[in-house]
Amino acid sequence: MRTRPASDLEAAVEHARWVAARQPDGLFLLRAFINDGPKRLKQIAVLYCDNRDPDFELKLRRFLQRCVQRGWHVFYGVNSFDREEAKAANVLRSRMAQVDADGVAFPIPGPCPTRIISTSPRNYQLLYELDRELPRAEVETISKYFTHLTGGDSGGHSAAKLLRMPGTLNLKPEYKPSPLVRVIENSGQVHRASALLRRASAFAIPTHDAKIAADLERQARDLSPKVVREKYWKKLPSFVRLRLRQSRVYGHFTIRINGKKLLGEPDDRSAIIWKIGCAFRDAGATPAETLAAIMDSVFWRDREADGKREDPIRLISKIFANVTPPVATISKRGGRPDSSTPKSRASSRKKWARHDH
Repeated sequence: MRTRPASDLEAAVEHARWVAARQPDGLFLLRAFINDGPKRLKQIAVLYCDNRDPDFELKLRRFLQRCVQRGWHVFYGVNSFDREEAKAANVLRSRMAQVDADGVAFPIPGPCPTRIISTSPRNYQLLYELDRELPRAEVETISKYFTHLTGGDSGGHSAAKLLRMPGTLNLKPEYKPSPLVRVIENSGQVHRASALLRRASAFAIPTHDAKIAADLERQARDLSPKVVREKYWKKLPSFVRLRLRQSRVYGHFTIRINGKKLLGEPDDRSAIIWKIGCAFRDAGATPAETLAAIMDSVFWRDREADGKREDPIRLISKIFANVTPPVATISKRGGRPDSSTPKSRASSRKKWARHDH
């Protein structure tokens, strides 16, 4: 009989303590979710805990143990909050930049991450510790810069983003067996905040207000995709270059390393198309050039063959509005705070919130 792989409670506690020690005095956030249909999660429990509470580790351990025993997904906030409402506006100053790095190529381009966390086959989270705290907007600028360098998820730089907790299992139904979320590299490197901020600010990915022409698809088809790729190739992240070289879409596959069988995750065509589009946009391509590159990719053609062709104008409008398309990972109810009325830090010193359904 197949048994569920073991979680690693001690690894989860260690990572949470490591993160909390680098946060300013505030509220540490943990959230637990259950599967709620294909590619959807529903919040089932939440913990806001004073990260300087003498009983912080005890409360943390109890919550994590309960989640592990009940088979829940566990996420945490890499930054602390000033109230029990997980919005970016409530994030305190931070010394941690992050990248949601699904499908990135190794070695990781750019500065060495302080910690690299594997969340599932070929999917990672990158944490970069800074030598001093910065305001939320400046940390997000650095995270956005790292995201572009590494080819990470263009919508993953928010300071309020939740990340999977190392030491817990990624219980998505498509993974058999469920992979253990774990720290795979811990360089301990601390980065100079002022130097990174200068580089990130100079990079300055602009906000795009491009008007999308009604004949956009005709304009794109009049262009040579090869010429477009060559024009922007040096400005594209390595992950996108690898995808553009890809001649077919990969489904589930298995490989054996030292006798151990590993399951490879299939290509998410929509997510890859989105990343290709954002990369060309950030490299300076026009909407028509961006669409030409997308339509020439194997991922677009494969979706077309399956009868899942997206409206080109709608897609490019989203990309150039810099709006991440909705991905069904957390339900609207799951994204709300536990309490309808935000509470101050002082009240949370005496009690920690949780709820069950």
